[in-house]
Amino acid sequence: MQISIVLQNLGHGGVRDSEGERRDRWPLILERLADAAPDVLLLNECNHWAENGHERLGRAARDLGLEALPLSPSRSGYATAMLYRRDKLGPWLFWNPDFSDEFTHGMAIAGFDVGLPSLLTVGVAHITPMSKIKAMIEAETFAVRGYRAGPFGVLGADFNYPPFGSLASPESMLIYNVARRFKDPLGDPPHVPNTDVAQIMAENGYVDAMVHLHGKTSNDQLLGRTGKSDRIDWILVTSPVAPALLNGRILDTPAEASNHHGAAVTLDTDLIDVENLWNYG
Repeated sequence: MQISIVLQNLGHGGVRDSEGERRDRWPLILERLADAAPDVLLLNECNHWAENGHERLGRAARDLGLEALPLSPSRSGYATAMLYRRDKLGPWLFWNPDFSDEFTHGMAIAGFDVGLPSLLTVGVAHITPMSKIKAMIEAETFAVRGYRAGPFGVLGADFNYPPFGSLASPESMLIYNVARRFKDPLGDPPHVPNTDVAQIMAENGYVDAMVHLHGKTSNDQLLGRTGKSDRIDWILVTSPVAPALLNGRILDTPAEASNHHGAAVTLDTDLIDVENLWNYG
């Protein structure tokens, strides 16, 4: 079975622009997401989506023809959300936002029975941009929770930090982003990206889907930026899932939909490695 997984930061809930002025961008966001035809949709910055009886979450489910899981608890109000195609994945069998309150913006994971020896775990999070120390702690927690239902995992997040191979330029960043996204922020110019978050996820067995697909296709568009200055929105998979990655793309149209580009990958569950798997013992 082929599954399309899409990650998108809405930017202030899709209801305000980057200057904080009220502007409903949902029609543009919907155009972008509908074009990607997600079976699983992972959203960041769903602020205001719980208002009026979760009106905006319900609108998203209706307009996309997806079923919505509950918004994750969020101390900042910038919640994460997950929607999925029930007629393909079946009903969710696991939904766990435990430890979401340890994240600035929120985190949750779900589990689906797609015919594997254990559930396919899908997680969504938004790693804090305000502290590189706390970001590492959040990344550690997200990595562990991704294995909650077994070895078959997909995680999507606005990780807010440079990936391996980052080509970010400090000239395109605000000073506080330079202070966190470079190891040498006082350099002239700074030139050592802070890849600590990427390192944590790799050490925990996660594979960057776009890097993996770039290795197979040499398509440089897969490594394009998703934020203003770098590729900070990543879809990661556990090692057994990596062979199942078929294709991916950056979602950048309509350009006005969000201040973040989206990311989309397709995986074939029949190609997931089910041999020589670890267990809890």
